[in-house]
Amino acid sequence: MGIELPGYPRRVEALRPVNIMLYKVTIEPEYLKAELFNRETMEETREFLQIVAGAATRYQRSSVLICVHSSNPVFTVERSGFLAYFKKLSVDPSHKIALLGDSEELGISHQYIELIGRQHGVNVQSFRDETAAVKWFKGEPNRQRSSGSTPSE
Repeated sequence: MGIELPGYPRRVEALRPVNIMLYKVTIEPEYLKAELFNRETMEETREFLQIVAGAATRYQRSSVLICVHSSNPVFTVERSGFLAYFKKLSVDPSHKIALLGDSEELGISHQYIELIGRQHGVNVQSFRDETAAVKWFKGEPNRQRSSGSTPSE
């Protein structure tokens, strides 16, 4: 706390919790799962996507599940590096990238990424739940997509 002096404005300081970007990459038997927490900046986005794309290549996973938690939505796909990093995976015709977010805003941004990615030949789809995304990887029908539109494969 500070000292109040007559004639001087009171100084108030608030401590803001620091959100540190965290991520976890897991090599599943049939796909790569990448979880991202507290991403705030475009630089953090590029760093994460570079790590994920590198791991998918290194561990030879053509299916990638990206789960985003407590993060800012991304609406500048080109600046995020998404196309640059995942265009390499699109060389494999069996590649699939599933996006999963924990908020409505992330869901909307993932739908936008899906639209732009598909225009550039990246097989990417946004989902509401992990089970639906894994079913898509396996080619199982009746998947529930976040956009509600008819999937095209």
